[in-house]
Amino acid sequence: MKNPVLEKFFTYDINKNSSKCNVVGCTKYISGKHASNLEKHIFALHKNECKDLTEAKLSKSGARIDNVQLHDKAMVSND
Repeated sequence: MKNPVLEKFFTYDINKNSSKCNVVGCTKYISGKHASNLEKHIFALHKNECKDLTEAKLSKSGARIDNVQLHDKAMVSND
């Protein structure tokens, strides 16, 4: 399964080997195009886009978001 973070939020420049964040108001460039690094940027600086990214990843995997939310609530209550 391909992570949708690059196609959804970044433009990759092969000549510079960097990914520019396309979220309105953001001017950050991330070195390379590794999905993990791009996700960290989105999760740290763009909270509103986190939900969109999570839903896109879940839809590609076939999971349902309500099941994940129930799982997250169970994990919190077990702490």
